[in-house]
Amino acid sequence: MKHNIKLLNSRQVRRRRCPVRDVMVDEFLFHYSELTRQNKRSQQRLEDSKSNDVATLAAQILQDGQEHGICILEEDGTNLVIWGNTRLKAIQRLASQGLSFHELGKGEIWASYYCGDIHEMRTDQAKENNIHKFAKPARIEDNVKSICDMISCGDMNDNKYGKSYNNLTDVEQRVVAVSKMADCHMPSTTAVWNRVKKSSKLSQSKKRTWEKHEMAAYFGNNNNYGINKNLLVDFNESCERILTADNGKRIGLYMITNACNKGATLAQAQYKKNVYKYVDEIVLLVALNPTTSNAMPSIREQLIVAVQQWNKSSKANTVDRMLFVPQTEDEQDNELISGDFALDKVL
Repeated sequence: MKHNIKLLNSRQVRRRRCPVRDVMVDEFLFHYSELTRQNKRSQQRLEDSKSNDVATLAAQILQDGQEHGICILEEDGTNLVIWGNTRLKAIQRLASQGLSFHELGKGEIWASYYCGDIHEMRTDQAKENNIHKFAKPARIEDNVKSICDMISCGDMNDNKYGKSYNNLTDVEQRVVAVSKMADCHMPSTTAVWNRVKKSSKLSQSKKRTWEKHEMAAYFGNNNNYGINKNLLVDFNESCERILTADNGKRIGLYMITNACNKGATLAQAQYKKNVYKYVDEIVLLVALNPTTSNAMPSIREQLIVAVQQWNKSSKANTVDRMLFVPQTEDEQDNELISGDFALDKVL
């Protein structure tokens, strides 16, 4: 990947070993305001850095300096943070207190560029999720999602058996998956594999299933409302959350994982928006898990039509927008990687 050499030459630089990639890298000095976090390339974590973790790391950095740089990816002229969010927040915390460390300016942070491909990046992000010291270690759901994403995106097709992952036997799939877990320093590989295995048949049928917490994390990372993913932690029971967008609008977010159960959701949304006036906009986040890839377009269209008919029968629109997460093979190869939704229907 090419970078602006003139701009980099104007920055302070140091040479450090990256514990994630296990190579020597050049780390450049940035101000945190030059970096963008919680972007489409960031780690798909359900929980962001805890305030206590940030405070602990800030105190250590103030005393000992920043031991390891964060990692960024330049995309369309923007520096995207792909790991090191706790370090970034610690530097921001110090700057807000008027503090700096080791003769650096307030808010300055060391960062290296990621130069691998997208497949390597997912593995490295999963590894960093499990080895970093101060942020909360990756939960089993985070690690299961990382492995499922790697399977869906073809990262495990390059293996010692010389066959695509879907063409491996169950035993071979387990060997390949557990080896990848070891590369990523994931604990409890048996527990992770047992969760992944439940999705293996679906991956062979070329369709991805989504659990509710995964849908919430995807929306948190990729919505255009400015809604922080931390507000979506544990959003998996009621399938409902009222959130505030950047522009001040109150967004009623509802999940639908089975089109047959849409009636109760629509009724609840109708009361929240048009009766009690709790929200300004209703958004449905949809993953139609029981369907096959071939049936996906027609099942989605049937749901859209049903919601449109509900809106028409109401005195005022109930649902304003429907977001469908990527599920088919093509969507996993394209929208899932880019962080887009498979279908964005405004009503």
